[in-house]
Amino acid sequence: MGIVEEILNELESLGPCGVFIGVIIENIITIIPSALIPLMAGATIIPKELNSTHALLLITINIGLVGAIAATLINTPYYALGYFSGKRIIDRYGKYIGTSWNEVERYKLKIEGNKFEKLTIIALRVIPIIPISPISIALGAIKYDIKKFITLTIIGTIPRYLIIGIIGWTSREIVWTIAKTIDTMENMVIAGMIIGIIVYVIMKRRKTTIRNIKQVK
Repeated sequence: MGIVEEILNELESLGPCGVFIGVIIENIITIIPSALIPLMAGATIIPKELNSTHALLLITINIGLVGAIAATLINTPYYALGYFSGKRIIDRYGKYIGTSWNEVERYKLKIEGNKFEKLTIIALRVIPIIPISPISIALGAIKYDIKKFITLTIIGTIPRYLIIGIIGWTSREIVWTIAKTIDTMENMVIAGMIIGIIVYVIMKRRKTTIRNIKQVK
């Protein structure tokens, strides 16, 4: 059994707790795709035989709501990072990315003065391909209202995780097939690395032996 299959089985055994932990981890380790945890959760913790109504209810609670709470909790420190360090970071490194603190403040005025302000932030939370943590840092940097930040993050991430969870539940066979494919590739890579290390050690020892023989001569 490969790592991905083990994660799927672990999610199945932990249920909503697994979703909570998984969302926390994927928000910390940003190279993990944000859709991975709710997708796998939909494929594992929601029984396949349930009717659509019952399944939708369970996905909403166990994946949508749990994922939203976890995402909000872990992104609040990111907001704080932007809030307390954003100006210092932008003053120091902003010139390298073509921005300044004045531009950030103008951006803040545009957001808070826009009648679609809340809808815009919710949309940034809902769309799965947009990472959550960088937006949280940006909102902290512009000193966006913390109460609005928490409220809109919860409202936006519930449908985010809900939609991906539904995809996982309706496509569970595909998810497991992908998992097995990844594990097969992973095993091939590991085998290749082991062979490479063995070959390297043999070649290194051979060179050392030849060099020692030459020194003796």
